[in-house]
Amino acid sequence: VVSTGLYDLTAEQVPIAERYTYSYYGNSQQIDFMLVSENVYQHTSPEVDILHINADIGWKEQHSDHDPILGRFTW
Repeated sequence: VVSTGLYDLTAEQVPIAERYTYSYYGNSQQIDFMLVSENVYQHTSPEVDILHINADIGWKEQHSDHDPILGRFTW
């Protein structure tokens, strides 16, 4: 991704075991990402977190089938 000028904050800041954003029949997968431009990456203090509020519960209780990714940027 770096060769495109984009940085994947989830890969850089979220531990591998917590990097999933979707679960299908118990198979956790990362299919959502937080990508930022080089300018944002270099001129802010980006922080990212995956909020596990959907993938870990039964489908009847879910609000979505994906977990949201929260990005915080300090300019």
